[in-house]
Amino acid sequence: MGKKWLKSVVQFMKKKKLFIPVIKNKKRNTKSEEILFEEKTDVANETIEPFSIDSEKLSIKKVEKNLAPVTEEKQEKKLPVEPNKQKPVTDSDKIISPSEEISSSQIEEKSIAPAVKTEEVIAPVKSFSNNFTSAEKNSWFVVSASSIGKTHVKSNIPCQDNHYCESIDSNWGIAICSDGAGSAENSQLGSKHVSNEIGVAFFKQLVIKNGWNKNNILPSQEEWSSAAREGFKQIFNSLEKSADEKKIKLNSLACTINVIIYSPIGLLVSHIGDGRAGYCNEKGEWKSLIKPHKGEEANQTIFITSDRWMSDLNFTMSGVSVPESNVVAEKPTAFTMMTDGCEFYAFECSNMDATTNKWNDPNLPYPKFFNPLAAHLKSMVQNNIAVRDANLKWEKFIEEGIEGLKNEPDDKTMILGILI
Repeated sequence: MGKKWLKSVVQFMKKKKLFIPVIKNKKRNTKSEEILFEEKTDVANETIEPFSIDSEKLSIKKVEKNLAPVTEEKQEKKLPVEPNKQKPVTDSDKIISPSEEISSSQIEEKSIAPAVKTEEVIAPVKSFSNNFTSAEKNSWFVVSASSIGKTHVKSNIPCQDNHYCESIDSNWGIAICSDGAGSAENSQLGSKHVSNEIGVAFFKQLVIKNGWNKNNILPSQEEWSSAAREGFKQIFNSLEKSADEKKIKLNSLACTINVIIYSPIGLLVSHIGDGRAGYCNEKGEWKSLIKPHKGEEANQTIFITSDRWMSDLNFTMSGVSVPESNVVAEKPTAFTMMTDGCEFYAFECSNMDATTNKWNDPNLPYPKFFNPLAAHLKSMVQNNIAVRDANLKWEKFIEEGIEGLKNEPDDKTMILGILI
């Protein structure tokens, strides 16, 4: 049944001549290990070939990059630091945060694959998504999957992506994804701890304690920025404690974090590192939710395990604060979030500016990628397909739904939710 669904999605896309970029000869080397940045040096020659739209002939652009290894010293010197445009967090903020530390007893037990020893050859670990926690009919239908990249399979490296989705009540929910650094020895444990354990526990408590879901209200931009930053601090401290208990380096748990709290009245989003997130409004417009944190050198990002963002309230990357937090106060009809292994196939993120002859990043979701997928999710709801069955089909799509995803070297995670 999963294969039939996959086939129908692909056939639908081809019939409608949907624009889905395909990356050829896309290889990623092992990410260099350091505190602040993730080095994901691509092969020197990368060819991007889009499908044609309405018989228009689109020329194939060849991107040539000469990427020299970037040392930690260069990274520190080249790091762009801009004045923080947001109002500093003060004691007068009225946001209610959960307790200073979250004990393990406060974290709900979840059906997650057990942690594996890093010295063993590890099979891909499937991240569990608990979308429905109430007997009451939910307003959202959410599918999610993490899939190991082709390079990791060949190199016997575990899937370092993890994610988790959970309903807070019938209208509100939370989605988290995390991308472990390729060079960090235990990054799959870090991303699992961030998404499946401490992250979901903190942000779920945050929503409930402030009564946002009960009163059906969104916090202000200032309140949300303050609360999200506090949450990331607690996650940092929890990772540090976990590293001490396991007698491993904190750097070995290096990973990114992306959080979306979704509701029928709007979205709350925050992140540290790269990845993409977007949403569709009632007008059918797909918009981005975040701007990926990238360094001046190609393929660099920052991790939650870096203390740079902790010690500097004015710290920025890619022209936005770290962490970046946004409140979307308009009704969403759908949302998506993903790690960078999926971005080339689902987002417009690499365009040539004809006037400057420079590459830029529009950072926009492809409507012709997401609209048919959202339509298929709606048909599943109408046909009473169980959310767990839908997740299995979604997992298959992320693994091999289109040629680009099937051959993607990097691990890939994508979450898609629709308001029903």
